[in-house]
Amino acid sequence: METIRRDCIAKKVRYEEHLEKELSAQREYFLKNAMYYEHLCEDPVRDLVAFSRDLVFRTIPVVNIYSRLWSWVLTKHPTRQIKTGDATDIDVLSTYLPYMDVVGTDAFMATQLTALGIDKEHDVRVFNAKTKSLQTFCDFVQGYLRGVLPANRPTISVFVLPSQSVKENAFKLFFDLGAAARLFGTDEYVKIYGFDDGNMPRYEFRQMPGHQVPFYGLQDVDPIKLEPGMTMEGILNMCREHCKSDHFVLIDDYRPVKDTFLVGAVMSAEAGIQTSESYRIYATKA
Repeated sequence: METIRRDCIAKKVRYEEHLEKELSAQREYFLKNAMYYEHLCEDPVRDLVAFSRDLVFRTIPVVNIYSRLWSWVLTKHPTRQIKTGDATDIDVLSTYLPYMDVVGTDAFMATQLTALGIDKEHDVRVFNAKTKSLQTFCDFVQGYLRGVLPANRPTISVFVLPSQSVKENAFKLFFDLGAAARLFGTDEYVKIYGFDDGNMPRYEFRQMPGHQVPFYGLQDVDPIKLEPGMTMEGILNMCREHCKSDHFVLIDDYRPVKDTFLVGAVMSAEAGIQTSESYRIYATKA
């Protein structure tokens, strides 16, 4: 590529001119590997050659982005020496960018993507490793995760408030909730959250002297900090903010939990019943 860059400088090659050369090279590469596509055609010699010459060939994302990026780099930045990673960056970006929501790359390549408008064409957010962009990326990810549903959504969620009776029985309650969650097997799952008011119990196992575990023991629980004076309306809003399932159960007082508790809660929610074993079931969307 360094030889090509120097040739572009010597001949003062324009972007549009080099783009046609890159597209021509892409056609040649496609036809050299045409044997892999013969099964898609009635007459491979006729159809594959015709396809490579058609304007639609230029719109194939990997062909289009690859050709445009190299042409832009070589003609718009002719004094910049080609770096070792440029080829890898352009290969990766042209192959995967059209199918991604967010792309992170170095500052130079990020600038070229936006200069060519490739990011807008494919509705992709592009970030780079500079401090300002990294901060913007962190803010974007936090907002994105709050607002988008995960690929695998929990069947139901459980939120546990730190009432006095819950604190007195925290280890057993979360142990029983974990057992009830495991009843769903591997095809479905339950998300359990525990509100922490800063005064929750801790436990020490006989087998692990000197090592304390939190109020939820060894169960898979996400703790949520509970600020003093939080109203029930505020608590419910926090539940809905964290919840990724359609319904959730709010446990505000300790009562023994059966293995079938969560399965029963799901069945109740699907039937439009708002309680399960005296605990209230809430819809995520109020």
